[in-house]
Amino acid sequence: MKYIKFKQVFIFPLIITLLGSCSELSDKESNRSSKSEYHIKGTISGDASAMPVYLEQVSFNQNIVIDTAIVSGEGNFEMRGSVSEKGVYMLKLSKDVSWVIILDNQEMNFEANKTDLFNYTISGGPAENEILLSMVGDLGKAQNNLAAIGLEFQQVQGAGGPVERLLELQNEYQEQIEFVSEYNRKFADTTESELLAVFAISLMDINENYDFISTYIEENGHLANENHLFRQLEHQIASASPLAVGREAPDFTLNTHKGKEISLSDTRGKIVYLDFWASWCGPCRHENPNLVRLYNEYKDKGFTIFGVSLDNNLKRWVDAINDDGLNWPYQGSQLKGWGCSVAREYQVSAIPATFLLDETGKIIARNLRGIQLENKLKKLFSEDEV
Repeated sequence: MKYIKFKQVFIFPLIITLLGSCSELSDKESNRSSKSEYHIKGTISGDASAMPVYLEQVSFNQNIVIDTAIVSGEGNFEMRGSVSEKGVYMLKLSKDVSWVIILDNQEMNFEANKTDLFNYTISGGPAENEILLSMVGDLGKAQNNLAAIGLEFQQVQGAGGPVERLLELQNEYQEQIEFVSEYNRKFADTTESELLAVFAISLMDINENYDFISTYIEENGHLANENHLFRQLEHQIASASPLAVGREAPDFTLNTHKGKEISLSDTRGKIVYLDFWASWCGPCRHENPNLVRLYNEYKDKGFTIFGVSLDNNLKRWVDAINDDGLNWPYQGSQLKGWGCSVAREYQVSAIPATFLLDETGKIIARNLRGIQLENKLKKLFSEDEV
């Protein structure tokens, strides 16, 4: 069985635009020390005494440690130094306790509680911190929702609960991720702060937002000279998966259960749901009635399904097709189980795994099921009718 891997997610829904004009930013950011250095005066309550606190530059792969200090018995710490560019940094107390800040060579006061990652205060420093604090407040709501979903998922799965509920939780989890992703997109499109726009984009899944991110990079190349995250984003997009949303799905040819050759390219001109499944996959079989319903609803409007079975037994594969009423013409398999070369090419390590393709064969979504798939198809075909 495949279920979403629930993990600690720390993402920022950037949903508000930068307040104030450029002149207001300049006024606030003129509060630099005479030596052009940062000076952070911090207080951390909640029994952080004698703990080291690290100042790190936020990076894609591994944050870069800039400075460190020890929290005093009263919960205070100070840091002085200089940074080469204004950017996104993190004050980190431990693996699971950290706070994001915007830092430049200015004076800044920071206050937080060790047990609260979403409510802290910053005075002084770059004006964008005012916006960042609002983002983090909004993040707390999404983060708490994700944590609650993940906890229930573990409880249901551990108790051997119904597959139906696990699938519902997967959908709820994915909806939260998509909600935050949409926030990031809107913010990056509308904010006057290039720094926060790049930060928002850096939080997106490149494989799910390839077109959006690559377009932004192409249109804002001037930021490479002044923004650490932008330079890393350029590298990330250059090495993005060939299966990212926005890329063309690789073509392949398989045999149907009747021995006929079929190719993915045969479906050009249609919206295609590429479905990696197997007769022995419980969640796959549970989703099949929904696929049958959606296929029948949209097949005359230009929608089809291309099933790639990871079965290794012809009879079980055929029985599953007949039992579940899978009446679309594109059902193929190599009957090699996990040895299927198409599954390897599509980097499928667990099923169900799905890709939604547009009429030109470009990937427009990945791993949509249930209500998410239904809503996406409804949107796609309603747009065609306008």
